[in-house]
Amino acid sequence: FYNCTNLQLTKLPDNLTMICEAAFQNCTNLKLTKLPDNLTDIQTFAFQNCTNLQLTKLPDNITEIETAAFRNCTELKLTKLPDNVTEIYEFAFDGCSNLELTELPNTIKKIGEAAFQGCMNLKLTKLPDNLTEIGKYAFFGCTSLQLKELPKAITKIPTRAFTSCFSLQLTKLPDNLTEIGDGAFSNCKNLELTELPKSIKKIGAGAFYDANIESIDIPASVTQLGVCSFETPSIKVINKAENSKLNNYDLICACGIYFQQANLTQYLKHPIFRKMEKDEIDEIIDEPCPICCCDIEFNANDDNDNNIADLPCAGSHHYMHRDCYNKIQEKLEEEIKNETRELLIHRKIADGIRISKDIAEKEAEEALEELDNEIQKETLEELM
Repeated sequence: FYNCTNLQLTKLPDNLTMICEAAFQNCTNLKLTKLPDNLTDIQTFAFQNCTNLQLTKLPDNITEIETAAFRNCTELKLTKLPDNVTEIYEFAFDGCSNLELTELPNTIKKIGEAAFQGCMNLKLTKLPDNLTEIGKYAFFGCTSLQLKELPKAITKIPTRAFTSCFSLQLTKLPDNLTEIGDGAFSNCKNLELTELPKSIKKIGAGAFYDANIESIDIPASVTQLGVCSFETPSIKVINKAENSKLNNYDLICACGIYFQQANLTQYLKHPIFRKMEKDEIDEIIDEPCPICCCDIEFNANDDNDNNIADLPCAGSHHYMHRDCYNKIQEKLEEEIKNETRELLIHRKIADGIRISKDIAEKEAEEALEELDNEIQKETLEELM
């Protein structure tokens, strides 16, 4: 019956045990509400694009939902699956926008690629305890998915597995998780994660892009942190472990355009200035900095004397882009000026000069105007 768009069957024979590959594919007017109880096998593409198929349950003897078996069956309204199903293959329910499953059988061990992609009414609150594998794009666009945890046996969350799952409310991830793929949780607006498993090694590009993450601790086990992995307007703090192999450049790239507002652990202020004063930059490059690091707010406090190479634009060659150099130089000069002003004011007061604070500030400003940057440095060093 492949491509029989006017087929309007409402019932199949009771003794039917198998529906073969693509048997009813593209039968857009097929309005079955029930399948035979003796049915044991529904093969690949069997009901793909049957947009009027209105099944509410499947026969109890079905153990696998094969590839694209119900793909784009937009009126499919299953509320549960047979208790003995062990695997849901790729694209099995892809595009079934009215699928209203609230639970899956605990017998399921694998959910294939894009198996539930675009199932906007899927309201699962829990995945099967025996589930060991989730395919990429498996729940992409499942906007009503309300999971709060994932099965303990899951070790990898692949590419875009939960992208745009707006209602996802995970508070933690499985303890044995080793990898989070590209875009895995991007656009998940209700995540409540604050830490990651200590087993995790790789976080892909855009893994938590535009997700609801305010603060996150990156464990020492992470050796790969993808670009824009935490690029989200809610990000405020991103911490890395003391013995982490990641560098500051990794953290800044992870925050993407929001790196300015994230308080990046061990992103240093004064050590950068000290390195600049020691002339340890070998080369100034005239072309614009590709990541605009000249706008970074150096707001972390750390006494470690890190290398200038830890600057996001420096790399390992001790160079800096001119716009970044100039910006940091301006920051340095302004900071020296402010500190010099304060020290001059306090020195006048300490010396017992009976003048008001306003006059002291005015005299300090006048003195500063006569000092160029080098004299300001020398004055500051003398006063300290």
